[in-house]
Amino acid sequence: MPDLRSLSFGGRVLFIRNFKGLSQYDVGHALGFSERTASLRISQWETGFRNPSKETVAAMAKVLDVSEDMLKIYDNLNPNDFFCELLWLEELLPGLELSLLEDSTDNQLFLDFMKIWKRLKNQLKVGRITKKDYINWKLNYRLPESEEK
Repeated sequence: MPDLRSLSFGGRVLFIRNFKGLSQYDVGHALGFSERTASLRISQWETGFRNPSKETVAAMAKVLDVSEDMLKIYDNLNPNDFFCELLWLEELLPGLELSLLEDSTDNQLFLDFMKIWKRLKNQLKVGRITKKDYINWKLNYRLPESEEK
């Protein structure tokens, strides 16, 4: 399994690309860059030297077969973005433990998300799903449409 080194756009792209077993050239070429520039452009994004447009981020999500939410720049006022950052944070801090405040009803959306996450973490822990299945779930997580702001 690859290690997440940073929550930056480039760090997340590098993690996903390595997780999927793709080279920089594979991703760049699939995005339509020339043979000469395909690897260079992905390298520039992974190192933070350049940032892609929103349209390119959307295309990259399709190439990498992940939710666009796992690649975009996050707005912490958006609940879905917050949840995606929590999912990435676990990769950055592998010892992270999940705690649910079962009696709290102040934020049902957050509690529902945490319950789903905890259930999947437990399935991973007992071997009901693989690490690959778990990471694929995280890479494709999306808040239900009716819950987004």
